[in-house]
Amino acid sequence: MMLLAAGSSVNSAALIAGLTAIGTLLITLGTIALWRLTQRSQRQHEVEQLVNAQISGHFHQILDLSDRAQRTFARAETLQATVEADHDQIAKDRDEVRTMLEELTQLRDRWGRLVPTMEAIEESPELLRITASERLEEARGSGDPDVIGSGMRDATAFLRRLLQHPDAESRDLELGGDLAREFLLSLSLARELYQRAVDADPANFSALAELCALRARHPLEREEAVEELSQLIQDHPEVSTARINLFNHFIDADRWTDLAASARRLLEVDASDSSAWRNLGVALFRLGDVPESRAAYERAIELARASNSDDAFVNAVRGYVGLLFKTASQADLQHSMDLLNEAIQRMPLEATIHIARGDAQEKLGQMREARRSYTVGSQLGSPVEARAADQRLRGLEILSALNLAKEDEGNTV
Repeated sequence: MMLLAAGSSVNSAALIAGLTAIGTLLITLGTIALWRLTQRSQRQHEVEQLVNAQISGHFHQILDLSDRAQRTFARAETLQATVEADHDQIAKDRDEVRTMLEELTQLRDRWGRLVPTMEAIEESPELLRITASERLEEARGSGDPDVIGSGMRDATAFLRRLLQHPDAESRDLELGGDLAREFLLSLSLARELYQRAVDADPANFSALAELCALRARHPLEREEAVEELSQLIQDHPEVSTARINLFNHFIDADRWTDLAASARRLLEVDASDSSAWRNLGVALFRLGDVPESRAAYERAIELARASNSDDAFVNAVRGYVGLLFKTASQADLQHSMDLLNEAIQRMPLEATIHIARGDAQEKLGQMREARRSYTVGSQLGSPVEARAADQRLRGLEILSALNLAKEDEGNTV
């Protein structure tokens, strides 16, 4: 029994140990299973996080690709519009080039037709006269004697060709005569040109008046030419050159009575003729009738103002101040200053008026102002006028030196 009891105790202990071992094993297996389950849940969570991160990354890439695609599409649309505009511009440019080529072809055809015409124009009377005038202008604007001489020779040659041109018109011949008379001082060439102008058109009365004036310079033709001028004035009073030439002829010949008579005849026809009143003033002054001369000059100036004719006003003043200077009264000198200032306002580039104002200022004792007027006259005037102004300036310098010498002498005494 004791053995059975002892055996039972052993079995119970073994059973307990076995059960304990089994319990421990189960606990261990449970723990392992739980650990494995935990590990599996963590890995699944990590996987899910990784997958979510990848999905989020892909989503952002998709958004970026979408934005880039939109920008690319916009650029594509812009490029397409630019290409279409460029295509339109290219088409327009092609049309313009085609038009230009057509115009160039037309111009070449016209040039081919114009060359003979241009060659003819080079010998046209009008161009010959214009070229002569241009050569004279170049000569007058140069201070080089060689250039002046060359220009005058060229102008003479062109006027000779104009004279000999079979198709020269009366007006071009007359203007050529003016160039020869006024600038070349070739009265023989001028007379030939005026004669041809009258032959080409007998109704060119201004050319006829110039021709008569030149003929009046010749002793054997003088009376006949003066008679023709007088008749021309009577028949055609509108021809101002006839009046001017007749007046100038009487002045050059010192025929003051004839000048006065001619001016009065013109005034009987037209009492508003400022030139006739002025020349009447010239004649009467030379004949010693100062009051009537003064009245004639004043009337000429009044009419020039009324007609707003600057040339007529300046010409009248230019003659009138000579009379005013002769009287030498302070009132007349001041009156001359007023008239000369008005004349300069009307024609500021007229050198003779500046010189005349300098004369008036010198007579009034305004030496500094006179020097300025003479200087302006020298700068604006022709060579002859400039020499006259320079002579007056030298006179002022001499007078100034003499005055200084007198002052020094007085101070010494």
